[in-house]
Amino acid sequence: MLEAIIIRIKKIKVTAGLIVALFLMGVLNMRPAIVGQFMGSLYLGILVTLLLLGIFMRPILYVHRFRSFFFLSGIVFLAYVILQIPILNLTSYKVGFGASVYLLFGYITVLICNKDDIKIFVKLFILLNVLFGISYLVSYALYISVGLYLPLFNIALSNSDKTSYVLPVLFPYSPVYNGIAAFAGYFMPRAIGFMREPGIYQLMVIIAFWLNSFYDFKLKRAITIILIFTLLFTFSTTGYALLLLTLFWKYFRGAKKGRRFLYYSIGIPLIAGLFFLLLTSESQFGLQEKLDAKSGSSRIFSILASKYYLEKSPYFGIGFRNDPDAIELGINFIGTTAQLGIVGTLIILIPFVFVGVKLIKSKVELVNIYLALIATMLIAQPIVDKPFTFLFLSILVIMSEKSNTRISNEKTQ
Repeated sequence: MLEAIIIRIKKIKVTAGLIVALFLMGVLNMRPAIVGQFMGSLYLGILVTLLLLGIFMRPILYVHRFRSFFFLSGIVFLAYVILQIPILNLTSYKVGFGASVYLLFGYITVLICNKDDIKIFVKLFILLNVLFGISYLVSYALYISVGLYLPLFNIALSNSDKTSYVLPVLFPYSPVYNGIAAFAGYFMPRAIGFMREPGIYQLMVIIAFWLNSFYDFKLKRAITIILIFTLLFTFSTTGYALLLLTLFWKYFRGAKKGRRFLYYSIGIPLIAGLFFLLLTSESQFGLQEKLDAKSGSSRIFSILASKYYLEKSPYFGIGFRNDPDAIELGINFIGTTAQLGIVGTLIILIPFVFVGVKLIKSKVELVNIYLALIATMLIAQPIVDKPFTFLFLSILVIMSEKSNTRISNEKTQ
């Protein structure tokens, strides 16, 4: 009888862990992921259901001072966004308020998860990237070898500014960006996986790469190869640069003191040379070419407009997710700073600072995930206001801990 009860309890724990991991997958796939943006408010209902089910099956909060502070910083940010409404006399605030509430789905990860939950999530996350990677290998092999470009259907995603993404899906199940990249005489579609843009998907692939390196999973080398090819198919300059930088940091940090001079003398000039080529090249990967393109000119215009609005209201900004005169400010970090002001920007960066401090003595794989998040946020994509950003920050906090501290609303025997 006692044995049966113990077995049943173990099964419940595993099931609760899986539910929590599925909730994390749900947060990962919130907008700007394809599924979350396509399903809209219905997706939010599914996410809330998973969260409540996970809490019901395991009524435990994993907390200590750092975890509590991390989550509290999310509450403070929500309060700040609400405070902006009367201070700035905002008439359009629903989008900003909704976005700040959605961020809490990322923050709450730090309270409801333990390391076992994270490991289940990581397996699902890597599996998702590998499945897309295999599909892209098939799609690009058909395209390069026999010239077969086999679109099955299109996914149309609507934005709040009445624009839309039209994303073709190639055989067998490969979503691609509605722009092309020139490579070795071919005009190639760009891989986006489960995200709506290759510039965001490159980050997902790099995070999967380093999580696969952190854990000792089966088929580790095969997964690594698939992920590298997947990253290549994004044709993302930022993605290529981040992989090189994080690989360099891993081997430099792990090298003995006597060999570090070798990395200084060979590695740094090599990386500097590659960055010089990226900055000056007239190819699609060069900075000048990107600036001359339509997306580049829109980003420059956004930066100039952001500078103007930040000077106009430096302390409290112009309102989170507020785009005056139909100018899309939030496509870069400077634009988000203009919306939040100096005060709001400092608040939203608090988790980044404290996680960075916590990771100083952590394993290099976790540091590299953090570096990829920071670099993408500052120079490439506006991910500072996305739930998955705080999901991964929460995961880094949990993975870097030596043990879990918990508070349960159940009486301990």
